[in-house]
Amino acid sequence: MRVGSHPGYDRLVIEFSGGLPEYKLVAQDPSTFVGPYSGKPVSVAGSAGIHLFIYNMDIPPSFQHGTNLRPGYGVLKQVVVMAVLEGQADIALGLGGAACPSASTLSNPYRLVIDFPTQ
Repeated sequence: MRVGSHPGYDRLVIEFSGGLPEYKLVAQDPSTFVGPYSGKPVSVAGSAGIHLFIYNMDIPPSFQHGTNLRPGYGVLKQVVVMAVLEGQADIALGLGGAACPSASTLSNPYRLVIDFPTQ
């Protein structure tokens, strides 16, 4: 999992070694999430958020860049892996405001790419 900022968009990339899993993006407002297994609140930076669900993921996952990324970009403020259990990941994305991201997938290596427009 890594982030980057480019002219016109902020980007989140999640790489997988065993093929592309299923995923779902769900808008979350405000940027406080409910921990999937603890039920406790998980707050992320920003005023809006998106809950990223990943299903049928590689086991065990590894996060080379960590599980709490705080890039503080124009739109993408924070990325928190809230939980990983039995091939499912729940990830909170903190945003600077409401955003309509675009998601795409790539192969060799397998990646989920989510772009957040900044303009």
